[in-house]
Amino acid sequence: MRALLIVGSVGHILFAAFHLSFPVIFGWQEALGALSNGNRAILYTLHLAVVLNLLVFAYISVFHWRELMATGLGKVVTFAICLLWILRILAEVGFFCIGVDGAWWRVALFLIMSFFYLIPLVSSLRAPIHGQI
Repeated sequence: MRALLIVGSVGHILFAAFHLSFPVIFGWQEALGALSNGNRAILYTLHLAVVLNLLVFAYISVFHWRELMATGLGKVVTFAICLLWILRILAEVGFFCIGVDGAWWRVALFLIMSFFYLIPLVSSLRAPIHGQI
């Protein structure tokens, strides 16, 4: 199960790097020019928060994998990471009109990312939670 979490962490690092390039790739300076300074700042701030979350997920997947699998809090965090990718799939279907541009590969990619955490989570649910009273 540790291997799945490590591969998931690599995915998170790659997604973080990709997200950091969004302003350039998608021409945010021009594309977001119609927004007020406040709204543009909100968008950039929230986007940086997403990058930070991805990097934190990568870090805990590598350096705290035992806790993710053995503690109640770790299992909740693992579930939250999995849920993030499932919600990303729903957003892809609901907001990005994947039928129009045919980007089903993104749905598959996000599903794979969720499985990197769902499989270890389900496996860990069979084991006792350490520190439980």
